[in-house]
Amino acid sequence: MNSFYRHELAQLIRLALPVLVAQLIVIGMGIVDTLMAGQVSATDLAGVALGSGLILPIIFFCQGALMAVTPLVANHFGAKRFRHIRQTIIQSLWLAFILSLIVILIAPLLPLILAAMSDDPRLIHLATQYVHFMVFGIFGNCFYQALRSLNEGMGNTRIIMLIGILGLMANIPLNYIFIHGSFGFPRLGGAGCGLASAIVLSLMAAAMAAYVYLGPRYRSLHLTHIRRRPNPRIIFQMLKLGLPIAGSIFFESSLFAAITILMAPFGADTIAAHQITLNFSSIIFMIPLSIGITLTIRIGHLLGERRLYDARKVGFLGVFVGVIIALFTASATLSFRFNIASLYTDSEAVFSIASHLLFVASLFQISDAIQVILSGALRGYQDTRSVLIITLISYWPVGLGSGCILGFTDWFTPHPLGATGFWLSFLFGLSCSAVLLILRFIWLSHHYQRWNHSRTRALPVNA
Repeated sequence: MNSFYRHELAQLIRLALPVLVAQLIVIGMGIVDTLMAGQVSATDLAGVALGSGLILPIIFFCQGALMAVTPLVANHFGAKRFRHIRQTIIQSLWLAFILSLIVILIAPLLPLILAAMSDDPRLIHLATQYVHFMVFGIFGNCFYQALRSLNEGMGNTRIIMLIGILGLMANIPLNYIFIHGSFGFPRLGGAGCGLASAIVLSLMAAAMAAYVYLGPRYRSLHLTHIRRRPNPRIIFQMLKLGLPIAGSIFFESSLFAAITILMAPFGADTIAAHQITLNFSSIIFMIPLSIGITLTIRIGHLLGERRLYDARKVGFLGVFVGVIIALFTASATLSFRFNIASLYTDSEAVFSIASHLLFVASLFQISDAIQVILSGALRGYQDTRSVLIITLISYWPVGLGSGCILGFTDWFTPHPLGATGFWLSFLFGLSCSAVLLILRFIWLSHHYQRWNHSRTRALPVNA
């Protein structure tokens, strides 16, 4: 391995490890919710699954729109355009405020959708409460994402990890208090996980704001010394880059949400098993996702420095590392699927279904790693529109379409495969996405200058 690859591998590890820990902490909150709700009853676990299946795609959409801050800041940081960093972060906070208001305005419509999912009144009550509590934390969620993206863009990923650790430490006792009604609080059951998460996200946003605005690291940026009014031109630039990111994340998360909803007629045991498998798969997914986020940062820095050939090499290095890791995690999932399922549930019916779904989940981890890593690399190039188009095609017509066929019909199998059919659809959708993103990255990394010239002529001036 030559010196360039040694240096970039070290950079990849230095940036990715804190991001991985931070991502695992975020998903760890979901695991804590699943474990603690599952210990109450299968209905409480299913209520959390249905509620999160509805509200999380909306939250992820808002986060995705704000993820545009990372490649913008990374590019400005690599090119030493510090004035533009100041402008970007202030306007991203305005965008976070606007997105939060939109979510609050549409929140009253969400219970109507939940009522159509099931005829179990307790299940619908728990899911509705969970959604209402999560909406309560939307401001904290959006503002945290904007400030997190600033730190990511400047390569400062350690603070994200540290605040995430504090958040997880607060999440566990708050979950217990609200689920079981300790210290005089009402007993909310599984819905209490939503209230705990909303409070924790708000506290994390406050901690990140204190670090950015009161700490010494960003004092030289003078973040409080520029105008605070919204600048439509800069917000438009962020939306033009961020909405495709939000759309691609929404299409992916809503695919999982739609499949969760479509599984409702299969019963609470199947939904619980699906949630267990989804929860564990999300843990594994954090590894390639962290590599993808790191590539967004690193490629943004290199493009800002005009090192185009090095940016392409870093992209391929990230894919290579991700595939090696995915081979290991897929083998581990396959070998230990029974042990994994037993950690989540004592129900024999849920255990049997979950262990089978974990087998299917092990099959698509390589494709999933490739597609999420290359999505991050393309975001570093600020090419988000192609990721959106590829995601839409791969997840919905290919993914959901094949899931409905395999899950509900006997067109290609002796009998409908039910939950297994839907999990097989993830393999088809993610593999399609991986192939298309490989082709796009190869083309763009060789024609970036011409593509970027035509793109920047259509963007507003970052005044």
